Amino acid sequence: MTDTEFEAVMTCCDPKPDHCQCEYCRGGVRHASDCAVHNIPAVAIGGCTCGAETGTSQASRPRENEIPGMTVGFFVPGQPVAKGRPIAGRGFGGRVTLRTPGKTLAYEGLVAHACHAAMKGMAPLVGPLALEMKVGVQIPVSTAKKLRADMESGKVQPTKRPDLDNIVKGICDGMNGIAYVDDAQIVEMKVRKVYSTTPGVQVVVRILQGEAA
Repeated sequence: MTDTEFEAVMTCCDPKPDHCQCEYCRGGVRHASDCAVHNIPAVAIGGCTCGAETGTSQASRPRENEIPGMTVGFFVPGQPVAKGRPIAGRGFGGRVTLRTPGKTLAYEGLVAHACHAAMKGMAPLVGPLALEMKVGVQIPVSTAKKLRADMESGKVQPTKRPDLDNIVKGICDGMNGIAYVDDAQIVEMKVRKVYSTTPGVQVVVRILQGEAA
């Protein structure tokens, strides 16, 4: 997925009137062909992929969360938070217990909220998935003007904490049970960390061709 397509997924999720106009599409059923960004090229009037023209029953068609190419995108605002290590403690009877740090729990909750809104009531995606993330970390307020410009342009890269791998782990855990059943479904991943004047994480999840095993 190109940068242009990645950015477009973040804002384009609505059916287009010049796409498939079969009785199911006109009735508000969402299909992979509804959005030119999610399924390029889009299906125009007269070309129906939902099965209505061939007499395929609605029950026999794959659900939208099973269709290869189905894409969900959302933005998690604010400075990204790396997943923290479990904190050890003592529980009842002196048993050692482990708990997730509060900052991590709060951030994963923010991820879950953004992901839930993007799913719009759709069941978790099934099958093999591809995941793309663009992690934007805050440019320090005290940064000199020239250095700030170099950071914004990408000439200077963010090599300090938070660690990218731990940010990804927190995002993936926050999406569990919402975007997908389990993050083990992710078989393809593309992530990058950049400096940004508007920190946050852009996330795109897409169903891939192929069977799960």
